[in-house]
Amino acid sequence: MTQFDIAKDKLPMKDALESYGISVNRNGMCLCPFHSEKTPSCKVYSDSLHCFGCGEHHDIISFTKMYFNLDTQLDALKKLNDDFSLGLSLDKSYNPNKTEISEYVKRKTEKEQYADWEKSAWKTLRDRFRLMREFKEKYAPKNPYDNIDSRFVTACHYLEYSEYILEEYMNTPFEERRQFEDEVDSAKEFLNKWLNYCPEIKPITNAKKKEEASIELLPKFTKKREEVSADSLLKRRRRASAGNIA
Repeated sequence: MTQFDIAKDKLPMKDALESYGISVNRNGMCLCPFHSEKTPSCKVYSDSLHCFGCGEHHDIISFTKMYFNLDTQLDALKKLNDDFSLGLSLDKSYNPNKTEISEYVKRKTEKEQYADWEKSAWKTLRDRFRLMREFKEKYAPKNPYDNIDSRFVTACHYLEYSEYILEEYMNTPFEERRQFEDEVDSAKEFLNKWLNYCPEIKPITNAKKKEEASIELLPKFTKKREEVSADSLLKRRRRASAGNIA
């Protein structure tokens, strides 16, 4: 274990933030230290923070380096050691070897890559939900004699599902969201198809044809909805039986 790892184990992210004047609410959210905002969009985890607004993701070392505009990770480590009396042996003679640095950089790079994917995944699921909501509001028939737009039909089918998946994603711990990778890929395919289809879209009057048009544009949705819903229900029942939820 490197000195960097020891520092991260000894110092919870929340404690460091609050010591540096950043308030964390009871939901584990705070105002992002790296951009101006009025509503907290930064989630604080035990060993890291992630901003859903600007996409910044940091462990305690990289946060300290960026927040205080320090030159290196070692400078950040020394500051934390001094500020929180971590008891690390970091005198002037201390010089981390290449293995220590490369291990830390490798793990940090992997976390940054995951954070980039997570931000893109959240945006994709959010955009799918917003598009369904827009379709249902914007293309609803104004009277019983109007032709029914296929966008409205699609929204009727999939708005609740899109909202459900987005909520499940947001309620899943940050480190475990890779399990939604297939769903995110499906949402990307869905968005691309609609973006290509919408410029030429025409109202569909035949009930059978409008159903076929909706399903054709969303080939993966029905099966995934059943699988995810069943899996989520099973997990909820298990937690309930274990006494974790009411």
